[in-house]
Amino acid sequence: MTRRRFLSATGSTATAAALLSALSGCGSPRTSSSPGTRDSGAVTLGVLPFLDYVAWQATKHLGIDKTIDLQLELQQFSLEPGETAALARGTCDVASGALGSLVPLQPKTPDMRIIGTTSQFRGFAFIVRNEDGFRPYAPPAEGASPKEASRAAIAQLRGKKIVTIPSSFQATIDGTLTTAGLTEKDVTILSFDQSASAAIAFIRGEGDVFLGGLPETVRLLTGANKGKYLPLVQNQQIGEAGLWYSNFATTTKMLDQRHEIVLKLIAVWYRTARYIRERPDDALGPMVDYLNRQTGGGLTLQDAKNQIPAFVYFPTLDEAKKTVYDSTSDTYWRKCFDYQAAANEKAGHVPAGFPADWIIAEDLFTELLGKKELVDFVNSSL
Repeated sequence: MTRRRFLSATGSTATAAALLSALSGCGSPRTSSSPGTRDSGAVTLGVLPFLDYVAWQATKHLGIDKTIDLQLELQQFSLEPGETAALARGTCDVASGALGSLVPLQPKTPDMRIIGTTSQFRGFAFIVRNEDGFRPYAPPAEGASPKEASRAAIAQLRGKKIVTIPSSFQATIDGTLTTAGLTEKDVTILSFDQSASAAIAFIRGEGDVFLGGLPETVRLLTGANKGKYLPLVQNQQIGEAGLWYSNFATTTKMLDQRHEIVLKLIAVWYRTARYIRERPDDALGPMVDYLNRQTGGGLTLQDAKNQIPAFVYFPTLDEAKKTVYDSTSDTYWRKCFDYQAAANEKAGHVPAGFPADWIIAEDLFTELLGKKELVDFVNSSL
């Protein structure tokens, strides 16, 4: 499963990959502070050309890192493999990446540890026409099962034609159908190479359901099209296949030698998330500018506002406690990992019984909550 076609409302991933190929390395190796010496707070952090990750540019632009004696140096990468390789070489301290992309890379980078979650990607949606009589997912009544609500909505896909890009979304489709006890034999796939062309075909009346990239999803569900098209199921309503998290990771060496710096970095992230949510113009402006400089894309501030938080959701500290790191939540991170681990085990990318012990974000989050000075820093007036 991939979402690398979700770069921006106007830019293309192919363009981004070409423009960023020359930028996919870090500078010369850095030397972390030795135990017993004062840590300078300098952190080299890899970012990817997607809204999920360039919020770190807002961190720098707003000076959030400096207010807590950190100094972020951002390094641009096109995809996760280049980042994790740099992490292993020691030329980057922290790497960004989607959980689903990092799982198959971890056996090649066994020293990697996921230390935080930046966002939940909410761009997976099976879109239908309002006029076609579908009954979209409805939140269950108190005490009822969300899974049953998902099954009821997804069961309507039986016998329908899905307009999509199989190279990007086949795994998502398979996982969704499984939630309702269906298989690919129960639907017809209308295959396209580009999300834009698939969306055009759907708008012209082809097929019954659309599943595609974020720009097309946003356009169909917002603005002038709002109400004309509806999400049948989306994100975690799909089941584990629709739960997707973006994260940041480091090494055991960094954790051992610069543990307090790691905790500060996580605190800085949650303060940045508050800016995104409470002062979006201040935060999204530098994010959009940086993303467009790196990719040559044409994302606008309004495009970003249309996508955040509806489609790229940056939880605050309190929200993360109730969702990402709450085992009773339907968006608990472990559900995402379990699905990705099983899918990658089936594909032969990870060994049987692949463990989750290299994902320590929840432990660090709990530790952060116990650090009053860091929590106060996160929650202090913007």
